[in-house]
Amino acid sequence: MEAIPPRPLGLIKELIDTTGLDITHVYEDLVFIEHNAFILQMGEKGEDLKIVFNTDSEEDKRPEIQEELTKRAATFGLKLTSGGTYSLIEGEGDTIDIEFFEE
Repeated sequence: MEAIPPRPLGLIKELIDTTGLDITHVYEDLVFIEHNAFILQMGEKGEDLKIVFNTDSEEDKRPEIQEELTKRAATFGLKLTSGGTYSLIEGEGDTIDIEFFEE
């Protein structure tokens, strides 16, 4: 199998396409998914990927979403792990800040 490059956005896009969702924005190592229930964070190694759930998402649905995405990620050679939660906060002007929380 071919080595996965750092920040493998093409593979991540293919992964998200299998869910019927769309990528809405990419900023540095963060991949924002439509509806903001979760974001994906690229790791230092290309195959490493974290799922980070929005604190506003339905907590009881998170394990099922993560399990399904983990299985799908494996078919692309990606290792999906839990990255805790995040919250979007209005910043100054038109900016949005992200606050991350450990599990």
